[in-house]
Amino acid sequence: MSRSERLLRIEQILARSGRGLRAVELAAACDVDRRTVYRDLALLSELGVPVYQKDGRFSIDRAAYRAPLRLSCDEALQLLIAATAIAKHAHVRNESLDSALRHLTRVVPESIAVHASYRSEMGRAEQSREQGYFNQLTKAWAEHRRVKLRYWTRDRDDAERRSIQEVELLIYFVELMPHGAVYIVGKDSQTGKIRTLKMSRIVDVEVLNTTYEIPLHFDPRPYLARLRENPETASSRRQDAIAGDQG
Repeated sequence: MSRSERLLRIEQILARSGRGLRAVELAAACDVDRRTVYRDLALLSELGVPVYQKDGRFSIDRAAYRAPLRLSCDEALQLLIAATAIAKHAHVRNESLDSALRHLTRVVPESIAVHASYRSEMGRAEQSREQGYFNQLTKAWAEHRRVKLRYWTRDRDDAERRSIQEVELLIYFVELMPHGAVYIVGKDSQTGKIRTLKMSRIVDVEVLNTTYEIPLHFDPRPYLARLRENPETASSRRQDAIAGDQG
């Protein structure tokens, strides 16, 4: 493995890690000694990769990180189509999605780029409190950080049956439905069960410092299938029947 290949590998490993890695772990992954890893990490920092060390672990600052992603024109076009659809139907405006759209429009024909920008603005709601929640929750999901949520157990307009509950959640998946609603799928830290919560029912979000790992065998498809069958009731019940070993 050449040094350039090793630098890219270290960058990819750190980008995928939620908790960060120790120098000895990076050395083992690249089959080199720790002194070589330290030199490589220093060079990555000089090249602009936001690497930092905390509690003996090396991580990448995701807020400042720009992934070296190379796409063919066809790949960029397909991503642009998907991102445009999400931007059009989402109930919340997401600055990161807007930025991604701008980047993608730079590598597709101008006529398509202009059309995509126009379509993404159609039907988009104004910025709201939900936008802040969406940004917090997706960032927590990416960083594998636990969240504490307060939410309505029923529709907030159902005065007789509604109440506010609190849950500490390990987010496993965030799903945007075709009708624009956003659902959070994750593990309840108290019960160990998989929960599905509709974001519009959330009234408060607190991102915690404690981290977690998403099980490699976790399969979101059964939960997403139930959402598509009955999105209104799936968000307010525990998915006990299919939780099984996936928690």
